[in-house]
Amino acid sequence: MWRFRTNSMFDLANYYSTSPIMLDEHFRSLPPIIDFSNQEFYGGRIRIMKKNSDKNDVLELCLVPDGKVDYETTRNMPETEAVIKRVHELILEDEKNEGEPVSIGIVSPFRGQVDLIKKALMQVLSENIIRKHKIEVGTAHTFQGDEKDIMILSWCVADNSFAQSLTFMQKPNLFNVAITRARKKLICFLSKNPKSLPEGLLRDYIEYIQNYINKTNPTEKFDENVYKNAFEKEIAKTLRAEGLNVVAGVETAGFSTDLTVDDGEGHSILVEADGVEDNIQTYNTNMKKHAILERCGIKIVRITYREWYYSPTACVERI
Repeated sequence: MWRFRTNSMFDLANYYSTSPIMLDEHFRSLPPIIDFSNQEFYGGRIRIMKKNSDKNDVLELCLVPDGKVDYETTRNMPETEAVIKRVHELILEDEKNEGEPVSIGIVSPFRGQVDLIKKALMQVLSENIIRKHKIEVGTAHTFQGDEKDIMILSWCVADNSFAQSLTFMQKPNLFNVAITRARKKLICFLSKNPKSLPEGLLRDYIEYIQNYINKTNPTEKFDENVYKNAFEKEIAKTLRAEGLNVVAGVETAGFSTDLTVDDGEGHSILVEADGVEDNIQTYNTNMKKHAILERCGIKIVRITYREWYYSPTACVERI
């Protein structure tokens, strides 16, 4: 269950954020990255304006079962090695893509872990590669007001961690900064069984990531299609018969959209079905919803029941 944390947390999170909550529209991060913070710190008041990714790897959890913490400096060598290996993989993956190289940030709550990762990076990557991908390593303070395409979180938490360490790393304002700096992808490293984590922010957050992974796993069977009325369902059925992929009820910018349609080749639009009363009550007008979704960069096609009644074929061709 989400718990909106009070005690002026709204102001604290706002202070550490590059997207002030008073504006209520967040354009930086993909929805899975920002939604935990939105619910936990902002009471769900942020309108997430980025369109959700068609990939299912926006959040990633990497467990390091042999990770141990060095008591003197709170650093974790096995976890550091795993982080460096993942950074190398990300760089190799990015070389296959055209365009601007992805930027990479690595954050840890502990200065000892930050220093260890920095040293390891300098040993395995050239200065040219580090500059090319704008690789930066630091604590949450380092990334205040900053952002990267990909963020890696090295929590440096293991079975032998001190209880005080867990308390320190879960300060809400710093925690919020650490988990909201990524634009496209966020990868968490943990050297402890998530089930053994004590109650608190970290456990809640790891559970959130695990739920995301389970939901987006293509081998899992779950019903994505939540229709607001029979008209939507009829349009979806017809479009699927034309070989298009259709998902109903996708949450975008705080709205439950009607039908998200794509051709399997990277082209997608939103189809809004008008003229039939929804079985789900909403207090937003179609004009307001349309304007905000367009600001998200989404192409929208509106189909009225009257148009569909006279010529479903013409409507499908327009879509």
